[in-house]
Amino acid sequence: MLQPKPKPQRKSVSISISSQLIEDAKALDVNLSGAAEVSIAKAIAAEKTHQWQEENKEAIESSNAYVRRTSVGQTSAVLTRRYRPYPDS
Repeated sequence: MLQPKPKPQRKSVSISISSQLIEDAKALDVNLSGAAEVSIAKAIAAEKTHQWQEENKEAIESSNAYVRRTSVGQTSAVLTRRYRPYPDS
């Protein structure tokens, strides 16, 4: 049987946010903690992606150069266009 995931430990922090944003969020019943968590998680994911791309930049460029040089991807499209198992009548 699946075990429920434990709730992540929470920590109270103090941040400064635009007064207008706070007023609008309260008027719209927006959960500030939840909205902040989602935004922070997205920022972390974007930064990790950027770091990974920078760390692997040479490998990515090398792979792209190989594909351009060998025309991988174009070959199968050319073969598909030429190959006709059932020629037109």
